[in-house]
Amino acid sequence: MQVERLRDWAELASDWYWEQDENLRFTFFSDRADGQPAVPFNVSMGKTRFEIGLLFESAAHATQHKADLEARREFRNVALSKVHLDGRQQTISVSGRPIFGDNGCFLGYRGVARDISYENRIIEKLVDQERLLSEIIDASANPIVVKDQHYRFMLMNDAACKFLKRPREALVGKTDLDIFPEEAARRFRETDDEVLRHGGPVEYEGYYPVPEGPHPWMFVRKSAFMRHNGDKGIFVAMTDLTARRQTETALLLSERRFRDIAEAAGEYVWETDPRGRFTYVSPRVENVLGYRPEEMVGKSYFRFLPNGEIQHVRHWMAENESPDGAFRDLEHRFIYKSGEVRCLRANGVTVRDDHGVLTGRRGTTSDITERKKAETRIAFLANRDPLTELANRSFFQDRLSQAISTAVRHRESLAVMFLDLDRFKIINDSLGHHVGDLLLKEVAKRLLECVRKIDTVARLGGDEFIVLAEGLARDADAQNIAIKILGAVAHPIPVLDYELHTTCSIGAALFPRDGETVEALMKHADLAMYAAKERGRGSFRFFDPEMNRRASKRQHLESALRMALAREEFVLHYQPQVDIRSSGVVGIEALVRWNHPEEGLVPPGEFIGVAEETGLIRPLGEWVLRTACEQNKRWQEAGFAPVKMAVNVSAGQFMDPRLFGESLLSILADTGLDPRFLELEMTESLLLQNGEDNLAALNEFAGWGLRIAVDDFGTGYSSLAYLKQLPVDSLKIDLSFVKDIRSSKDDVAIVQAIIAMAHSLSLRVLAEGVETQVQLDTLGRMGCDEYQGYLLSKPVPAERFAELFLCDALKSAPHSVV
Repeated sequence: MQVERLRDWAELASDWYWEQDENLRFTFFSDRADGQPAVPFNVSMGKTRFEIGLLFESAAHATQHKADLEARREFRNVALSKVHLDGRQQTISVSGRPIFGDNGCFLGYRGVARDISYENRIIEKLVDQERLLSEIIDASANPIVVKDQHYRFMLMNDAACKFLKRPREALVGKTDLDIFPEEAARRFRETDDEVLRHGGPVEYEGYYPVPEGPHPWMFVRKSAFMRHNGDKGIFVAMTDLTARRQTETALLLSERRFRDIAEAAGEYVWETDPRGRFTYVSPRVENVLGYRPEEMVGKSYFRFLPNGEIQHVRHWMAENESPDGAFRDLEHRFIYKSGEVRCLRANGVTVRDDHGVLTGRRGTTSDITERKKAETRIAFLANRDPLTELANRSFFQDRLSQAISTAVRHRESLAVMFLDLDRFKIINDSLGHHVGDLLLKEVAKRLLECVRKIDTVARLGGDEFIVLAEGLARDADAQNIAIKILGAVAHPIPVLDYELHTTCSIGAALFPRDGETVEALMKHADLAMYAAKERGRGSFRFFDPEMNRRASKRQHLESALRMALAREEFVLHYQPQVDIRSSGVVGIEALVRWNHPEEGLVPPGEFIGVAEETGLIRPLGEWVLRTACEQNKRWQEAGFAPVKMAVNVSAGQFMDPRLFGESLLSILADTGLDPRFLELEMTESLLLQNGEDNLAALNEFAGWGLRIAVDDFGTGYSSLAYLKQLPVDSLKIDLSFVKDIRSSKDDVAIVQAIIAMAHSLSLRVLAEGVETQVQLDTLGRMGCDEYQGYLLSKPVPAERFAELFLCDALKSAPHSVV
């Protein structure tokens, strides 16, 4: 029963069941199996597979068959082939295992076989199709990729390799996660899942963040297909839309730019039909004219013009319209929605269809009412200073020339008074140009109140003013006017939330005593003004011939300075900076001297101002910095404890912070000095000028380790606001506050305030100009950290400084003072 059941199953199966004896001769076939055997059953019975022509399809199958028998004593899916007389090749897949008797003797083999010829032909066709697909894909100029159902790249064309910037061998077997950023790969995986679920196609556009290159905008089409093994695959085709997107973006940008420019210029855009009726008006029109676009569309342009303006426009068009109908700069009056009549300017071109027929005009219109008012004002200001509305230089010179002619005719005198505000730059830099401008306007008003109607007040620029006083009977009349001006300017000036205090210096030249020409009188008044400044703030001087000689001497000084730089006549002297608590030297200030071949040592006060004005301060300042750094480095190499070397930096040196930084970096590199041992001393006004540029440079210096000290602190508009922003390490109290610190309550209060403010910001405080023990004791009680001055030593040459301070003091000074 069991045997019959097994035979029935074998005969009903789609495979053939076969048996061989111990000589490998076929003894049984299940003749009801589907398909045809390689050799008819009646022919095969009693023969071996070799006798009926069943051979291994390939050496690989023979090797597999042998290995299977040795390893498991059975074989599976061994491919045998039979070539028939008609040329037809049949492939049989055979599996079998040995038969053993009860005594363990070998009786033969039994197994199953299946005709797989058709399946092989189908696979071959599929392989041919995949090969053809591969050739078609490679021929495409667009990137194409084929993935398996596990999202792995199976196939890609050359265009895809070029697009992904990787060779084919680096892509096969990889997924999007191996190539793209995580976020992008996740989006691609989602579309792959959708394709596998629904079969596709899925289409979308988006950026592809390819490595080491731009992100092109791609159109992607994904669809699923069935592979020959039954697995699904994903076909991905891409088209680069970057150029098209760029063109579209450029077009949109161009349109947006046109609209933005028109609106930024206060213009609106319009179109009309051939009869002049509006067919389109941009939304900007409401801001310009007050009308909404729908209130103008369909109406004639002429409807909005006041009486008499239509004739003006038609006449202008007849005279100025180009042959093609375009026009530019049509200026006319227009009635706003509010009823106000204002001035507009219109530009337009004609619009024609493909046949050249006129379909209308388009253009832009802007409100130029304010410009027209400005033109009128410009005509007024041609002879006026725009800020103060005083006379300008050219107008003043013309008035002075006329006044000289009048004075000659009437045998009268006149005075030219040159006026310059004291410390205006400090106010302007610390409080801002807006405050400075308001101060100048208020000064201009006060000057006008101090002179007569026949006199002329002009602003020459900056904080320089000039006054022409005519019809003077005596010199004292000019002096009276000057004294009046001095008092008016010195009176506190309220500006915004500030009460400003300033003074002025005035120099006067009289006609005909001090000059008979415009040029001579203005030059001599200018010289007298500089002489007044040298005397002190808030003073007045008449010109005298000695000023010319001093001016000549100054010119000679400038020439000598240039030669001194070339001849290396400058030297540095050094003054110690001392810790008040420990009495140890914690710093050195380098101070320049001019070793004049004839006059000996010239102090800086006699030549620094000229160097600043002539631009010589830049090469001189660079020399000072380099020499000071070299000297400090030599002292360190000689074994002395390293301390900071303080060097003054002037406004002329720091005019371009970037160039100054490059020069400073070069000096440090050349000398080998550690930036921690260099301190730059800058005044408050210098630190505040140029705003963000200076702040960026100072932060960069601080990043190197350089120290920044505020020099002459207290003389400007000191505030916590800027100190908190700047990378400042210490403050130097100006010697003017130290001089009378014992007797002046004001100076005591100022010094105490400076020390408290500095310590609240973790800054050290150094007092300059300490000459007495009383001053030092007072500063010590106030908590001042350091001092320098004649009490300890005047500035001395490098050799003398080493003898006095380095041998003992610096060798014992702690290295942590910097």
